[in-house]
Amino acid sequence: MDIIDYLKIEKQIVLNEQQISAVNQLDGKTLLLAVPGSGKTTVLVSRIANLLINHRVDSRKMLTLTFSKESAKDMEKRFRVLFGDIYADTPRFSTIHSFCYGVLQTYSKRLNRKMPSLMHNQGGSTGRSTVLKQIYYHINQEFVGDDDLEHLSNLISYIKNMMIEPDDKLGHEQGLSKLSDVYYEYEKFKKENSLIDFDDMLDMALKIFKAVPILLQYYQEKYAHFSIDEAQDSSKIQHEIVRLVAAKSQSLFMVGDEDQSIYAFRGAYPEAILDFQDTYPNSFVLKMENNYRSNKSIVSRANQFIKQNKKRYDKEMFCDNDHQQGVSVIQLSDYADQYHIILEKILENGNLTTAIIYRNNESAVPLADMFERNHIDFYVKEHNASFIENFVVRDVLSFIRLAYDPSDIKAFSQIYYKLYLSKMMFEFAKQRATQYDNVFEVILTIHGLEPYLKARLKNFIKNFSKIKSKSPYHAIRFIEENLGYNTYLKSRANEGYVLENMCQKLNILKSIALHYKNTLDFVGRLTELEDVIKQSAENKSSNITLTTMHSSKGLEFDRVFLIDLVEGQIPSSLAIQEKMNGNADLMEEDVRLFYVSATRARQELILFKSNSSNNEKAYPSRFVSNFFYGLKPQQEVQDIKQIDHTLYGKGMVVSMKNNDIAVVQFDCGIKEISLSYCIENNKINII
Repeated sequence: MDIIDYLKIEKQIVLNEQQISAVNQLDGKTLLLAVPGSGKTTVLVSRIANLLINHRVDSRKMLTLTFSKESAKDMEKRFRVLFGDIYADTPRFSTIHSFCYGVLQTYSKRLNRKMPSLMHNQGGSTGRSTVLKQIYYHINQEFVGDDDLEHLSNLISYIKNMMIEPDDKLGHEQGLSKLSDVYYEYEKFKKENSLIDFDDMLDMALKIFKAVPILLQYYQEKYAHFSIDEAQDSSKIQHEIVRLVAAKSQSLFMVGDEDQSIYAFRGAYPEAILDFQDTYPNSFVLKMENNYRSNKSIVSRANQFIKQNKKRYDKEMFCDNDHQQGVSVIQLSDYADQYHIILEKILENGNLTTAIIYRNNESAVPLADMFERNHIDFYVKEHNASFIENFVVRDVLSFIRLAYDPSDIKAFSQIYYKLYLSKMMFEFAKQRATQYDNVFEVILTIHGLEPYLKARLKNFIKNFSKIKSKSPYHAIRFIEENLGYNTYLKSRANEGYVLENMCQKLNILKSIALHYKNTLDFVGRLTELEDVIKQSAENKSSNITLTTMHSSKGLEFDRVFLIDLVEGQIPSSLAIQEKMNGNADLMEEDVRLFYVSATRARQELILFKSNSSNNEKAYPSRFVSNFFYGLKPQQEVQDIKQIDHTLYGKGMVVSMKNNDIAVVQFDCGIKEISLSYCIENNKINII
């Protein structure tokens, strides 16, 4: 039976030459590089059907592994839809975690050992989140917020998936203390309580294969044909497991795209794709480069954009869709205006499936506020962290609560050291809080207090009393500027926290605050929004989806808005710093993240840029200019030494700020200029 003709006649699916080559590549070790929207799932299941129907392979000898449950279910469903009428059995489509869990069960059964219990990620006294919170507090004597807890959990997964030892430097980069101690205490807890988590499934399965050759041989003989989907998302340990199990097979078919590898934070290992022919000698590399999802404007720009990365295969993504809309960049006076533009465009045409894509979870909060106030249904995909539990939000709310109740010792405990008051002062106030109506008045009674401290405390009394009379927006501005909170955040930036991310929390608060006159109403609204976002999880049929860049992978929409495109967020501050230090790995990951997000759009991609965010100076992401206008290789920032400016003439680049702002010595003096702005507006020539 000709699978190609069957698809064409019975399913109205016409495969192109590259797809046909992949469907007919049945022997040996093969890597298929599939660009976004190239039909990889159809090709993968068609190749499997080819083996089953035309080459009479036993379905029980076939194993298809992928990273997520969604992908496994999608492949199984696609196989049944396309070939269920002509082939009764369904081969195994599994996540690699499920496969490894089966290995553990087989091992336990053969040795008559009790199987450890599987930890859940959330809830319960032995849930992963609960246990990590308790261990972190025990070791550091401070609570870990939801954002940091997510980072901590990801770092532990990263350590296991990359097969490395815990490193405190890794934790410091995320603002986390004593990562190694937390890691080993967590491992000890699991062992003592006979528990395993999802990462342990992989780690233990690999150890079993290496320690028990007869069990490895059992699986090598059980399966003869292997298909691996989403190979770019697989971790180092997952690729090692596949290498061992498929070592004797003459049929390994790996599908992936290193340009879409965006999960480095949890151990994704695109190097395995790049090293495929070294790992598997005499193997084949095929390509599928035709994007059937997006139009030419989006595809051509995305194709050029991704080429700035060095660690990749040479591919030429193309498409035949001439749809006229494509890509647009909207210049804003302030990033806060992006919400109004989105609302206007959705109200103009609400029939298009629309995604609003952002890097950080909290970006969903002002969007949820806007849509709910305008009675527009929306769906938030995988909103993990609680915005209101972030320390910046807790701080601002504590400032406000203390302003309304100056005796609130709980609110004072959250912020006293952010006012640069000592622990001794806090303890003194805590012991005598019931004797006074104001914590600052309590501290003023300390004997021998220095005159400058007395003056500061009296100033606090005066300033906190002013907060109540201000609108929510101006109250937050007052906390930032008059109570020194901006200064405090900048000091945290020196301790491993990312300033742009902390400032984003403030900007979100201010964006929401603009719609409320009463501060207490604003505080209540923040609590309401947590419930609004949770309830939106039921609205999967909505035309409007809010999603992070990472969670957008695998999805597609008629129209996509990319928001909060600010230097320090995308690309991240750490990526910028690392590239300036000569390491481009994180920058390449962020390029891939932007690329994946942009290629979710079928018809229309809308980007925003501004030099201001809530009236504060902001630097637009370099990716906006790179994507829309292009950036020639010779214009790479690190190589620019001398420029010719249309206004200032020739000048030498003295130094760089944020990898975009150049400090240039001209004849008329030293000037600071934005290279991305000047390049896209033809203000400079690179000499």
